[in-house]
Amino acid sequence: MSARSGKGSGIQVSKKYRQGVVTSQIALATVLVFANVTLFKDSLEKINSPIGFNTENLATLILNFNAPQHPTQKEAMPIMAEILERLRSLQQVESVAQGSTPLDGFSFKALTVNNEQFTPYRKMIDENYFNLIEQRLVQGDNLSITDRSDNSRSMLVNQAFANQLKIHGDVIGMRLTSINEPEYKIIGIVEDINIPGETTIGSGDASVPRMYAPNTLSEQTFILKLKSGQGLSREALAKVIGEVDKRYSVFDYIIASESLTKRLFIDITTVVTTLVLAFIVLVLAGIGIYGVLSYSTQMRKFELGTRMALGAKRKHIIGLILKDNAWVIVIGVTSSIVVMLLLYIIYQEQLSNYIGLELLGMFALTVGFIILLSLFTCYWPLRQYINRPAIHSLRGSD
Repeated sequence: MSARSGKGSGIQVSKKYRQGVVTSQIALATVLVFANVTLFKDSLEKINSPIGFNTENLATLILNFNAPQHPTQKEAMPIMAEILERLRSLQQVESVAQGSTPLDGFSFKALTVNNEQFTPYRKMIDENYFNLIEQRLVQGDNLSITDRSDNSRSMLVNQAFANQLKIHGDVIGMRLTSINEPEYKIIGIVEDINIPGETTIGSGDASVPRMYAPNTLSEQTFILKLKSGQGLSREALAKVIGEVDKRYSVFDYIIASESLTKRLFIDITTVVTTLVLAFIVLVLAGIGIYGVLSYSTQMRKFELGTRMALGAKRKHIIGLILKDNAWVIVIGVTSSIVVMLLLYIIYQEQLSNYIGLELLGMFALTVGFIILLSLFTCYWPLRQYINRPAIHSLRGSD
């Protein structure tokens, strides 16, 4: 810093220091905005990514048995059959299946083919499951009511699991063994699905291997597909269940669309947060750069007034200021690129899932915003001098 005394002057900040402040603010703003834009893009893609099945108007009904002596499977079958029919008869209900939606979770099953072991995700379903959730059958056959009543060992696999098994031959008709259990036989292949928010291995990845086996007729979990625009309360369901058998009650009633929103909560929060943070960074950077450039312009007001008095036009003055600050903007953007490259090299393993060539366009857009912001902050403080007669800038005490 250098100090000068005189009318209208005080402590003055050196030109190099001012340029350094502007450069650092541009570099920091570019890095922070690009980081937020990257997280925003990643989360938005997860939110908009097709999940491979329908969740609209779907709900899972889980029953609870409230008596000391639980009925046998044979005793429970006619009770569940009557409950199933009563649920189907409700005017709000379009269709019903015994089981739960993909959002309600999968278990694991260890299977072996030719001494090679696989551990796919497993879902116990009925013959109506795939049609109800709109998961497409790619090849082979669906399960039947006979598969369930006969405790059949038929199963379907998704495309990801089928691809893993193909090295052992034709997937349809393939038999897989499980410890101390009869072997399974694959009868069909269905499309992959993507479960948002899965925290296990293969999190949220459509390539997760999955298998679908028949549940029993005594299954006391149901998927309800409601008619469009219709609602069905937990109390109404409890009344229906109680009319069939008072020993059963509603343990849980899960709306699929709400469950999907909960699973996407982190991504939705990230989208909102990154947008807000990027906006705040741009505003703060704009204020900071404006403050420095406004000071710099004020220091040059006598020079600007002299140029205007000698006949310089507004566009020439604007061009002069923009030209003087252009290299500062370039250095700031270049510095941000260097910083991001260093961060990527140091944290390559952690950042590799977020950064790729597809982000070049996003980076160009970020740089474009920062440059426009910088140019605007160059121009705005200049207006008070170029929009008034030159005499105002030549006065030493204004």
